[in-house]
Amino acid sequence: MEEYIYTKKEAAAVLGISLPTLDRLLRDGKIRKVKVSAKRVGITSGDLQAYIDGLKAKAGEIMEGLLTMQEKNERAASTKKSLDFSRKIAQYELLEDGTVALLDKEGNRIGRLIKE
Repeated sequence: MEEYIYTKKEAAAVLGISLPTLDRLLRDGKIRKVKVSAKRVGITSGDLQAYIDGLKAKAGEIMEGLLTMQEKNERAASTKKSLDFSRKIAQYELLEDGTVALLDKEGNRIGRLIKE
């Protein structure tokens, strides 16, 4: 399959970036360039696709990391709620039906443990 060689202007348009940004990516070696003539360079369709695929992979990793951070935050919030609840428990009372009533400092019933 024959590869198309994009001009820098075309490649920048495909990526939705400016020419100076494309020049920086080329200079940093993030996108490979091919020499078209003594003064001109181009970017092959394969190299452009490889760069785009790399961006997609990186975006996937970032999203995975964000989801992991969200899960950690949710777990921390859940743990905090259970810690706050456990701090409120001052006494336990065994009830006639075999369950345990959870009482606060004033003796008010705030929960009940049921044996499974």
